[in-house]
Amino acid sequence: MKKKLLLLSFLLIIFLAGFHFYKIHSLKSAIRPLALKDNILIEAILNIEKNSPNITFAEYFEKAQKNIEQRDDVIFNVKLLSPYILKKEIDMYIDLLNTENECVRSEIALSRAGLDVSSKFDWADYQIKDIPTSYYFVESYKRSTKKAINEFKEAVKKKESKNEEFLEAVNKLLSVEKKYADPLSSLIPKRNIIPRLEEIVKENEKKSEESKKT
Repeated sequence: MKKKLLLLSFLLIIFLAGFHFYKIHSLKSAIRPLALKDNILIEAILNIEKNSPNITFAEYFEKAQKNIEQRDDVIFNVKLLSPYILKKEIDMYIDLLNTENECVRSEIALSRAGLDVSSKFDWADYQIKDIPTSYYFVESYKRSTKKAINEFKEAVKKKESKNEEFLEAVNKLLSVEKKYADPLSSLIPKRNIIPRLEEIVKENEKKSEESKKT
């Protein structure tokens, strides 16, 4: 009787271990195509300026927003997977995906601020060059010119602020990417976005310094 109980216990342990291994394998198989999709998304948005140097603001905003929406879809599908198997790793991956979206949103905000600076500069330039031909319009000219210049300065300050926020977002993604690289190595396909993130940080720090000097 004892031998039968021991045998049954042994078989049960083997069954449970096998079932657990099967669930882990199924989870990894389900998450792999989602992770591959996100890898394509993040690499595309990080290299968008390199791959499309002549892209317009309108085209960029459309692609960036779509990038976020597609990643939201990945997050939704990851959350549908088993909440009990590899929960810690799944939570890490969702945090990584959300951090990626934060970075893209921050870049959109920076680009919109840059577009506003360009628009305000053109308007200020127009106002300065629109010199009145009559003495009666001199005071109006001074007021409109001063207003346009102040609006341009405010736009520049806003852009500098958005650039700092973007750098924070990129550095956060860089930190999370490094932090989760080993824990997630067995769950998602390997990728190498760290060099590009470091390059973006250097590029925007340089742009920020040049903007302040200008």
